Amino acid sequence: MQIPVETLERLNSRCKRIADPGVNIEQLRRESESTRKDWWKEIEAIKSEYSALPYDRDKFLESNIALAKLKLVVAALESGEKPPDGHGFRQEEIDFLQEFEQFAIYDRLSEEDIKHYIKAGDDQRGIIKLAKQASAGGYDQIYKVMERRNIPADLALALQRIYRERISKMEAATSEFRLSDLAREVEMVEAKGGVTGQEVQLVEQSYIAELDTRLKQVKGELKFKKIKKFDRLKRIHAELKTIKPTSMGHLKETVPHGLGIRAVAKKRKLFIFSNTFLLLEVRVLSDYKQLHLSGRDMERTTPGELMLHVEEVAPKAKGDTYVLALAATPGWSDQAIERIKQVGSLYPNLRVVLIDLKDKEMHYEHDDKLERILPYLKPKS
Repeated sequence: MQIPVETLERLNSRCKRIADPGVNIEQLRRESESTRKDWWKEIEAIKSEYSALPYDRDKFLESNIALAKLKLVVAALESGEKPPDGHGFRQEEIDFLQEFEQFAIYDRLSEEDIKHYIKAGDDQRGIIKLAKQASAGGYDQIYKVMERRNIPADLALALQRIYRERISKMEAATSEFRLSDLAREVEMVEAKGGVTGQEVQLVEQSYIAELDTRLKQVKGELKFKKIKKFDRLKRIHAELKTIKPTSMGHLKETVPHGLGIRAVAKKRKLFIFSNTFLLLEVRVLSDYKQLHLSGRDMERTTPGELMLHVEEVAPKAKGDTYVLALAATPGWSDQAIERIKQVGSLYPNLRVVLIDLKDKEMHYEHDDKLERILPYLKPKS
């Protein structure tokens, strides 16, 4: 038995308004935190009432609830607020919506307008940059992107149903970019830029060797113990061979090995005793996919890549302070640097340092413990 129409319309009212494409994340951020919290409570009450109804399930209502809740979570995170407790969304879903929101400008253009900008090579409004991003992300088949990221069925339905016009335009932009002469020109320009895999290997090896020496020579009340170097080459090989078949031997010669160091920082207490001050893990990151496909390390590292590493080490950051230093050979995107602020609210014992090995810079949120070890992490200028 279906839910009565008047009941369904009442339950759908708030969720449908928030899920609507006309309400973007920036608009939600402009609302007060208390207003957004009230909406969250209202949607939670709607969900509870719906769950208790003795009727058939309604996929459209469920999808509206899922998307409305996700948009409120993302709005909270982008406003530097703590998201609702137990919201249940994974970082993959949050990242997907944030990426998807970048294409909001397409809502104001027709498919023909978008194709015109791409053909003309006019990127004053960022249309071509977005088309390139859509092409690289495989957005010409967005349902496959959702499957690959394991986006839940209710959320996938909401995005494909509510944002079908935007998705259609993204698909058109992707196709046009791939067919356009501009795509080939961009590839030629990029092939001349960046650095080769062998050059990146030297940068990676040099930084880790330098760091290893520094940590072993620390004097004073702070001392590093259990210093251990590692690499992630097997994992990198497993990922890259699915994109383009390659042997481990060939990969060793053409891409960096994902080197890193783990150590325990001890603080001297009295004469012979010491306490754990913090746990340190340093990882060097590169644009492995581009190095594998084109032999060049070009794209600045994204917030999605940052959060993959954060979530991987988060279970370790439950007791002592855990410092994760991520050193990117091509540097970090502005969005990734901004994302550091969210990590502390999600994982209180985790501190993240983003190290730009290209521009020799470091980005972090100030912390007393962190300040003590930053001089050891800073790359040589």
